[in-house]
Amino acid sequence: MASQRQKIQQKVRRHNKGVASGSWHAVTLCRGGLVLAGCRLPARASLDEPAPPSSLHAAALDVLHEPDPFAKATMTAAYHRQWFAGDIPATWAPGDDTDGRAPPDRPGRSDLVRIVDPADVPRRRKGLNDASARAVLLHSLCHIESWAVDLSWDAIARFGAREDMPRGFFDDFCRMAADEARHFLLLVEALERNGAVYGDYPAHDGLWDNAMDTKDDLLLRLAVEHAVHEARGLDVLPGAIRRFRKVPGAEGVTCADMLEGVIYPEEITHCAAGVRWFRYLHRRRGYEDAGETLEEADEETACQSTFHDIVRKHFHGLLKPPFNHVARAEAGMPQDWYLPVASKGRPTQRTKTGFANGEQRC
Repeated sequence: MASQRQKIQQKVRRHNKGVASGSWHAVTLCRGGLVLAGCRLPARASLDEPAPPSSLHAAALDVLHEPDPFAKATMTAAYHRQWFAGDIPATWAPGDDTDGRAPPDRPGRSDLVRIVDPADVPRRRKGLNDASARAVLLHSLCHIESWAVDLSWDAIARFGAREDMPRGFFDDFCRMAADEARHFLLLVEALERNGAVYGDYPAHDGLWDNAMDTKDDLLLRLAVEHAVHEARGLDVLPGAIRRFRKVPGAEGVTCADMLEGVIYPEEITHCAAGVRWFRYLHRRRGYEDAGETLEEADEETACQSTFHDIVRKHFHGLLKPPFNHVARAEAGMPQDWYLPVASKGRPTQRTKTGFANGEQRC
Protein backbone atom coordinates (compact mmCIF):
# COMPACT_ATOMS: atom_id res chain seq x y z
CA MET A 1 0.00 0.00 0.00
CA ALA A 2 1.42 3.40 -1.00
CA SER A 3 2.65 5.62 1.81
CA GLN A 4 1.38 9.19 2.20
CA ARG A 5 4.70 10.44 0.82
CA GLN A 6 4.35 8.23 -2.27
CA LYS A 7 0.78 9.40 -2.81
CA ILE A 8 1.91 13.03 -2.70
CA GLN A 9 4.71 12.31 -5.16
CA GLN A 10 2.29 10.58 -7.53
CA LYS A 11 -0.09 13.55 -7.41
CA VAL A 12 2.69 16.02 -8.11
CA ARG A 13 3.94 13.91 -11.04
CA ARG A 14 0.43 13.70 -12.50
CA HIS A 15 0.06 17.47 -12.14
CA ASN A 16 3.38 18.20 -13.84
CA LYS A 17 2.59 15.75 -16.67
CA GLY A 18 -0.72 17.50 -17.27
CA VAL A 19 0.90 20.92 -17.36
CA ALA A 20 3.60 19.73 -19.75
CA SER A 21 1.05 18.25 -22.15
CA GLY A 22 -1.02 21.42 -22.09
CA SER A 23 -4.13 19.46 -21.09
CA TRP A 24 -4.30 20.20 -17.37
CA HIS A 25 -5.66 23.72 -17.70
CA ALA A 26 -7.47 23.31 -21.01
CA VAL A 27 -10.19 25.91 -21.51
CA THR A 28 -13.32 25.09 -23.50
CA LEU A 29 -16.10 27.43 -24.53
CA CYS A 30 -19.45 25.72 -24.37
CA ARG A 31 -23.13 26.57 -24.29
CA GLY A 32 -24.20 27.91 -20.91
CA GLY A 33 -20.81 28.76 -19.41
CA LEU A 34 -17.07 28.58 -19.57
CA VAL A 35 -15.69 25.25 -18.43
CA LEU A 36 -12.26 25.55 -16.81
CA ALA A 37 -10.94 22.04 -16.08
CA GLY A 38 -14.33 20.98 -14.80
CA CYS A 39 -15.34 24.30 -13.21
CA ARG A 40 -18.42 26.08 -14.53
CA LEU A 41 -18.64 29.84 -14.23
CA PRO A 42 -21.79 31.76 -13.27
CA ALA A 43 -23.94 32.68 -16.26
CA ARG A 44 -23.19 36.37 -15.74
CA ALA A 45 -19.48 35.82 -16.50
CA SER A 46 -18.32 36.84 -19.95
CA LEU A 47 -17.56 34.11 -22.48
CA ASP A 48 -15.62 36.46 -24.76
CA GLU A 49 -11.96 35.45 -24.78
CA PRO A 50 -9.71 38.52 -24.85
CA ALA A 51 -7.43 39.04 -27.82
CA PRO A 52 -3.82 38.02 -27.14
CA PRO A 53 -1.94 40.99 -25.67
CA SER A 54 1.51 42.14 -26.75
CA SER A 55 3.21 40.34 -23.87
CA LEU A 56 2.60 38.32 -20.73
CA HIS A 57 3.50 41.47 -18.79
CA ALA A 58 0.57 43.25 -20.46
CA ALA A 59 -1.69 40.28 -19.70
CA ALA A 60 -0.71 40.50 -16.04
CA LEU A 61 -1.63 44.19 -15.97
CA ASP A 62 -4.99 43.43 -17.59
CA VAL A 63 -5.88 40.98 -14.81
CA LEU A 64 -4.54 43.17 -12.02
CA HIS A 65 -6.65 46.15 -13.13
CA GLU A 66 -9.82 44.06 -13.60
CA PRO A 67 -12.14 44.51 -10.58
CA ASP A 68 -14.46 41.50 -11.03
CA PRO A 69 -13.07 38.28 -9.46
CA PHE A 70 -14.88 36.03 -11.94
CA ALA A 71 -13.57 38.05 -14.88
CA LYS A 72 -10.09 37.75 -13.38
CA ALA A 73 -10.49 33.97 -13.44
CA THR A 74 -11.69 33.79 -17.05
CA MET A 75 -9.02 36.20 -18.26
CA THR A 76 -6.38 34.19 -16.43
CA ALA A 77 -7.55 30.97 -18.08
CA ALA A 78 -7.51 32.61 -21.51
CA TYR A 79 -4.09 34.20 -21.11
CA HIS A 80 -2.66 30.94 -19.77
CA ARG A 81 -3.89 29.09 -22.86
CA GLN A 82 -2.64 31.83 -25.21
CA TRP A 83 0.78 31.96 -23.56
CA PHE A 84 1.48 28.26 -23.83
CA ALA A 85 -0.01 28.11 -27.34
CA GLY A 86 2.50 30.76 -28.45
CA ASP A 87 -0.18 33.38 -29.17
CA ILE A 88 1.38 35.88 -26.75
CA PRO A 89 4.72 36.67 -28.38
CA ALA A 90 6.89 38.02 -25.56
CA THR A 91 7.43 38.13 -21.83
CA TRP A 92 7.62 41.91 -22.01
CA ALA A 93 7.34 44.44 -24.83
CA PRO A 94 8.36 48.11 -25.12
CA GLY A 95 5.41 50.32 -24.39
CA ASP A 96 3.64 47.90 -22.05
CA ASP A 97 3.52 50.54 -19.30
CA THR A 98 3.17 53.67 -21.44
CA ASP A 99 -0.57 53.97 -20.83
CA GLY A 100 0.07 54.51 -17.14
CA ARG A 101 -0.88 50.97 -16.13
CA ALA A 102 1.99 50.23 -13.81
CA PRO A 103 1.54 47.35 -11.35
CA PRO A 104 -0.97 48.79 -8.87
CA ASP A 105 -0.32 48.97 -5.16
CA ARG A 106 -3.83 47.56 -4.87
CA PRO A 107 -5.40 45.55 -7.70
CA GLY A 108 -8.84 46.22 -9.05
CA ARG A 109 -11.46 44.92 -6.63
CA SER A 110 -15.24 45.17 -6.83
CA ASP A 111 -17.41 45.76 -3.76
CA LEU A 112 -18.67 42.17 -3.94
CA VAL A 113 -16.92 41.27 -0.68
CA ARG A 114 -17.09 43.57 2.34
CA ILE A 115 -13.56 44.07 3.68
CA VAL A 116 -13.16 44.28 7.44
CA ASP A 117 -10.43 44.13 10.04
CA PRO A 118 -9.13 40.58 10.56
CA ALA A 119 -10.58 40.60 14.07
CA ASP A 120 -14.08 41.08 12.62
CA VAL A 121 -13.98 38.14 10.20
CA PRO A 122 -16.47 35.37 11.18
CA ARG A 123 -14.85 32.73 13.34
CA ARG A 124 -14.48 29.32 11.75
CA ARG A 125 -16.07 26.52 13.73
CA LYS A 126 -14.13 23.36 14.38
CA GLY A 127 -16.97 21.05 13.35
CA LEU A 128 -18.25 21.18 9.77
CA ASN A 129 -21.43 19.10 10.04
CA ASP A 130 -23.53 22.23 9.57
CA ALA A 131 -23.65 23.74 6.05
CA SER A 132 -23.21 27.26 7.42
CA ALA A 133 -19.97 26.24 9.15
CA ARG A 134 -18.69 24.74 5.89
CA ALA A 135 -19.70 27.91 4.05
CA VAL A 136 -17.67 30.14 6.37
CA LEU A 137 -14.53 28.05 5.78
CA LEU A 138 -15.09 27.73 2.02
CA HIS A 139 -15.73 31.47 1.68
CA SER A 140 -12.44 32.21 3.42
CA LEU A 141 -10.61 29.84 1.05
CA CYS A 142 -12.33 31.44 -1.96
CA HIS A 143 -11.09 34.85 -0.89
CA ILE A 144 -7.53 33.59 -0.38
CA GLU A 145 -7.48 32.00 -3.83
CA SER A 146 -8.86 35.13 -5.46
CA TRP A 147 -6.01 37.15 -3.98
CA ALA A 148 -3.57 34.42 -4.98
CA VAL A 149 -4.53 35.01 -8.63
CA ASP A 150 -3.53 38.65 -8.29
CA LEU A 151 -0.34 37.79 -6.41
CA SER A 152 0.79 35.45 -9.20
CA TRP A 153 0.24 38.08 -11.88
CA ASP A 154 1.80 40.76 -9.69
CA ALA A 155 5.04 38.74 -9.55
CA ILE A 156 5.14 38.80 -13.35
CA ALA A 157 4.20 42.47 -13.77
CA ARG A 158 6.23 43.87 -10.88
CA PHE A 159 9.40 41.80 -11.06
CA GLY A 160 9.66 39.79 -14.28
CA ALA A 161 11.09 42.43 -16.61
CA ARG A 162 12.67 44.54 -13.85
CA GLU A 163 14.74 41.61 -12.62
CA ASP A 164 15.39 40.30 -16.16
CA MET A 165 14.02 36.92 -15.14
CA PRO A 166 14.24 34.01 -17.61
CA ARG A 167 11.32 32.53 -19.52
CA GLY A 168 10.87 29.78 -16.94
CA PHE A 169 9.91 32.35 -14.30
CA PHE A 170 7.08 33.66 -16.48
CA ASP A 171 5.97 30.09 -17.27
CA ASP A 172 5.83 29.12 -13.60
CA PHE A 173 3.87 32.14 -12.43
CA CYS A 174 1.46 31.98 -15.37
CA ARG A 175 0.74 28.33 -14.46
CA MET A 176 0.39 29.34 -10.84
CA ALA A 177 -2.16 32.04 -11.73
CA ALA A 178 -4.17 29.51 -13.77
CA ASP A 179 -4.11 27.03 -10.88
CA GLU A 180 -5.29 29.66 -8.41
CA ALA A 181 -8.09 30.76 -10.76
CA ARG A 182 -9.27 27.17 -11.04
CA HIS A 183 -9.05 26.70 -7.27
CA PHE A 184 -11.18 29.83 -6.83
CA LEU A 185 -13.87 28.50 -9.18
CA LEU A 186 -13.88 25.04 -7.60
CA LEU A 187 -14.32 26.60 -4.16
CA VAL A 188 -17.07 28.93 -5.41
CA GLU A 189 -18.95 25.86 -6.67
CA ALA A 190 -18.50 24.15 -3.32
CA LEU A 191 -19.63 27.30 -1.51
CA GLU A 192 -22.82 27.43 -3.56
CA ARG A 193 -23.52 23.74 -2.88
CA ASN A 194 -23.46 24.69 0.80
CA GLY A 195 -26.05 27.43 0.47
CA ALA A 196 -23.91 30.55 0.09
CA VAL A 197 -22.28 32.66 -2.62
CA TYR A 198 -18.99 34.51 -2.77
CA GLY A 199 -19.61 37.84 -1.06
CA ASP A 200 -22.02 36.56 1.59
CA TYR A 201 -19.41 36.94 4.34
CA PRO A 202 -16.92 39.71 5.13
CA ALA A 203 -13.23 39.03 4.64
CA HIS A 204 -9.88 40.69 5.22
CA ASP A 205 -7.10 41.49 2.76
CA GLY A 206 -4.15 40.64 4.95
CA LEU A 207 -2.57 38.45 2.28
CA TRP A 208 -2.22 41.35 -0.13
CA ASP A 209 -1.28 43.82 2.59
CA ASN A 210 1.59 41.54 3.60
CA ALA A 211 2.69 41.22 -0.03
CA MET A 212 3.01 44.99 -0.34
CA ASP A 213 5.65 44.92 2.38
CA THR A 214 7.84 43.09 -0.17
CA LYS A 215 6.91 45.06 -3.30
CA ASP A 216 10.41 46.46 -3.79
CA ASP A 217 12.39 43.20 -3.76
CA LEU A 218 11.63 39.91 -5.50
CA LEU A 219 13.87 37.97 -3.12
CA LEU A 220 11.79 39.20 -0.18
CA ARG A 221 8.55 38.42 -2.02
CA LEU A 222 9.60 34.86 -2.79
CA ALA A 223 10.71 34.27 0.79
CA VAL A 224 7.69 35.71 2.60
CA GLU A 225 4.85 34.85 0.23
CA HIS A 226 6.00 31.44 -0.98
CA ALA A 227 8.46 29.98 1.51
CA VAL A 228 6.45 31.30 4.51
CA HIS A 229 2.77 31.93 3.70
CA GLU A 230 2.34 29.33 0.97
CA ALA A 231 4.31 26.79 2.98
CA ARG A 232 1.99 27.46 5.90
CA GLY A 233 -0.89 26.49 3.64
CA LEU A 234 0.73 23.08 3.25
CA ASP A 235 0.76 22.77 7.04
CA VAL A 236 -2.94 23.52 7.54
CA LEU A 237 -4.66 22.05 4.47
CA PRO A 238 -4.44 18.43 5.74
CA GLY A 239 -6.33 19.53 8.84
CA ALA A 240 -9.13 20.98 6.71
CA ILE A 241 -9.24 17.77 4.65
CA ARG A 242 -9.62 15.68 7.80
CA ARG A 243 -12.42 17.93 9.04
CA PHE A 244 -14.36 17.54 5.78
CA ARG A 245 -13.87 13.76 5.86
CA LYS A 246 -15.67 13.68 9.22
CA VAL A 247 -18.79 15.29 7.70
CA PRO A 248 -21.60 12.74 7.17
CA GLY A 249 -22.87 12.41 3.61
CA ALA A 250 -21.52 13.11 0.13
CA GLU A 251 -20.70 16.79 0.52
CA GLY A 252 -17.92 16.25 3.02
CA VAL A 253 -16.34 13.64 0.76
CA THR A 254 -16.67 15.89 -2.30
CA CYS A 255 -14.99 18.84 -0.58
CA ALA A 256 -12.27 16.67 0.93
CA ASP A 257 -11.53 15.07 -2.45
CA MET A 258 -11.29 18.50 -4.08
CA LEU A 259 -8.85 19.75 -1.46
CA GLU A 260 -6.76 16.59 -1.32
CA GLY A 261 -6.78 15.61 -4.98
CA VAL A 262 -6.48 19.00 -6.68
CA ILE A 263 -5.69 22.00 -4.49
CA TYR A 264 -3.23 20.42 -2.05
CA PRO A 265 -0.84 18.83 -4.60
CA GLU A 266 -0.92 21.94 -6.76
CA GLU A 267 -0.07 24.15 -3.79
CA ILE A 268 3.02 21.98 -3.27
CA THR A 269 4.16 22.89 -6.78
CA HIS A 270 3.53 26.59 -6.10
CA CYS A 271 5.64 26.54 -2.96
CA ALA A 272 8.31 24.61 -4.87
CA ALA A 273 8.39 27.25 -7.62
CA GLY A 274 8.85 30.03 -5.08
CA VAL A 275 11.68 28.19 -3.34
CA ARG A 276 13.33 27.31 -6.66
CA TRP A 277 13.33 30.93 -7.87
CA PHE A 278 14.51 32.11 -4.46
CA ARG A 279 17.55 29.85 -4.83
CA TYR A 280 18.09 31.04 -8.41
CA LEU A 281 17.93 34.73 -7.54
CA HIS A 282 20.04 34.32 -4.42
CA ARG A 283 22.74 32.57 -6.43
CA ARG A 284 22.63 35.15 -9.23
CA ARG A 285 22.77 38.13 -6.93
CA GLY A 286 25.25 36.84 -4.42
CA TYR A 287 27.75 34.87 -6.43
CA GLU A 288 27.41 34.97 -10.19
CA ASP A 289 27.39 38.76 -10.29
CA ALA A 290 30.55 38.84 -8.19
CA GLY A 291 32.26 36.17 -10.30
CA GLU A 292 32.44 33.81 -7.35
CA THR A 293 31.55 30.16 -7.00
CA LEU A 294 30.76 28.04 -3.96
CA GLU A 295 30.50 24.38 -3.33
CA GLU A 296 26.89 23.23 -3.55
CA ALA A 297 26.60 22.56 0.19
CA ASP A 298 28.05 25.98 1.04
CA GLU A 299 25.72 27.67 -1.43
CA GLU A 300 22.68 26.00 0.14
CA THR A 301 23.83 27.02 3.62
CA ALA A 302 24.23 30.62 2.49
CA CYS A 303 20.79 30.53 0.87
CA GLN A 304 19.17 29.22 4.05
CA SER A 305 20.96 31.85 6.12
CA THR A 306 19.59 34.61 3.86
CA PHE A 307 16.10 33.16 4.20
CA HIS A 308 16.42 33.15 8.00
CA ASP A 309 17.52 36.80 7.96
CA ILE A 310 14.55 37.77 5.78
CA VAL A 311 12.06 35.98 8.05
CA ARG A 312 13.48 37.68 11.15
CA LYS A 313 13.39 41.13 9.53
CA HIS A 314 10.31 41.04 7.30
CA PHE A 315 7.91 38.47 8.76
CA HIS A 316 5.89 39.42 11.81
CA GLY A 317 6.98 36.84 14.36
CA LEU A 318 8.39 33.34 14.10
CA LEU A 319 7.02 30.43 12.09
CA LYS A 320 4.45 28.42 14.00
CA PRO A 321 4.45 24.63 14.29
CA PRO A 322 3.14 22.06 13.69
CA PHE A 323 4.81 21.64 10.29
CA ASN A 324 3.97 19.33 7.42
CA HIS A 325 7.53 18.07 6.95
CA VAL A 326 6.65 15.74 4.08
CA ALA A 327 4.96 18.35 1.88
CA ARG A 328 7.61 20.97 2.68
CA ALA A 329 10.32 18.50 1.65
CA GLU A 330 8.44 17.83 -1.61
CA ALA A 331 8.51 21.59 -2.20
CA GLY A 332 12.29 21.69 -1.76
CA MET A 333 12.35 22.94 1.83
CA PRO A 334 14.28 20.66 4.19
CA GLN A 335 13.84 21.26 7.89
CA ASP A 336 17.03 23.33 8.06
CA TRP A 337 15.12 26.02 6.17
CA TYR A 338 12.39 26.66 8.70
CA LEU A 339 13.10 25.09 12.10
CA PRO A 340 15.79 27.68 13.02
CA VAL A 341 13.16 30.44 12.67
CA ALA A 342 10.27 28.50 14.26
CA SER A 343 8.66 29.28 17.57
CA LYS A 344 9.10 26.69 20.30
CA GLY A 345 5.72 24.99 20.27
CA ARG A 346 4.66 21.39 20.59
CA PRO A 347 6.95 18.78 19.02
CA THR A 348 6.36 18.35 15.29
CA GLN A 349 6.88 14.62 15.06
CA ARG A 350 5.75 13.10 11.81
CA THR A 351 2.88 10.66 12.13
CA LYS A 352 2.32 7.58 9.99
CA THR A 353 0.20 9.73 7.66
CA GLY A 354 3.14 12.03 6.99
CA PHE A 355 1.65 15.03 8.78
CA ALA A 356 2.84 16.69 11.95
CA ASN A 357 1.20 15.95 15.28
CA GLY A 358 -1.14 18.48 16.75
CA GLU A 359 -4.33 20.15 15.59
CA GLN A 360 -3.96 22.10 12.35
CA ARG A 361 -6.39 24.94 11.90
CA CYS A 362 -7.34 26.13 8.45
